[in-house]
Amino acid sequence: PFLLQCSLGFILMAALTAEETELYDRQIRAWGFDAQKRMRESKILVVGLDGAGSETLKNLVLAGLGNITILEDSIVDTRWIETHFYIQQQHLNALVVDVA
Repeated sequence: PFLLQCSLGFILMAALTAEETELYDRQIRAWGFDAQKRMRESKILVVGLDGAGSETLKNLVLAGLGNITILEDSIVDTRWIETHFYIQQQHLNALVVDVA
């Protein structure tokens, strides 16, 4: 399997910045500052970038999770072309992590 890892630079900060407070305002109103800080400090593994995995990954990023690791070892086939707008015919037989 191939691993891609991305990490936001502000994971180790104790408090939310003004920019984060503005960005995640709706979530903070619903769950509070402590919950948003815990989300920012969390680590999560997403296995598979199929249709559900891609949508889940997008929502996790938008929610402000601090560290997301993606595990994907699939090869692009016609199923990927039909379900992912960014994958084209020329990507057939390539690794999904190279195309996505």
